Amino acid sequence: MKIVIVGSSGRIGVTLFNLFRNLGYTVTGVDLQNASMLRMRMEESDLAFLAVPAGVAMEMIEAYSSSHKIVELSSTKLPFKKYAGSIISIHPLFGPLSVGEERLRNVLFITDISIQGSMETISGLFPGFKVLPVKSEDHDRLMVELQVIPYLISMLSSRITTETELKTRSRIKLEEVSNISSSQSLTTLLDTIRLNPFSVTVLETMKQAIEELRGEIFDSAPK
Repeated sequence: MKIVIVGSSGRIGVTLFNLFRNLGYTVTGVDLQNASMLRMRMEESDLAFLAVPAGVAMEMIEAYSSSHKIVELSSTKLPFKKYAGSIISIHPLFGPLSVGEERLRNVLFITDISIQGSMETISGLFPGFKVLPVKSEDHDRLMVELQVIPYLISMLSSRITTETELKTRSRIKLEEVSNISSSQSLTTLLDTIRLNPFSVTVLETMKQAIEELRGEIFDSAPK
């Protein structure tokens, strides 16, 4: 199996490049800055993994999916439903810090977008991982819980906290939460939130929860 990772210097690109190389596959990497090499690398490979922002992935699918087998990796799937049957769509739920943790070695396979029969191919590429079938809408609803809410809380906490040298256990935990968003690619993080059609509801729920919390704290204070 010959694999090319498009966006091989990014967070998930590096992770997949090293993973596949260690599994013995023939892996090459190319970044968008090396566009002149892109078509050649894709033509030499059996599968092209798109570890790039969602908008770029769509452009590449429209340009190459008719002649190349593409694996799309974005964190939001409903926008890719228009390519159903012409690509493979997966979501690796791990990164460079979690790929070695057995309980986090999960890959979501998007059944209503991916080429028929391609789940077996993906399962073979990820030995020792759980490859779980899911529809695109169910995926995006699930990502609200697994990614959108953690990202939003992390972004909020990083905006309202200030630097301090003094530490408490709760403060250390808060800094860990703040680092969730800062450790991600900003483009990918924002795409994960704004391309997910269920994110707006989450923001409204957070706003309501803050108002309710404010009432619980201050309205119940002794007069």
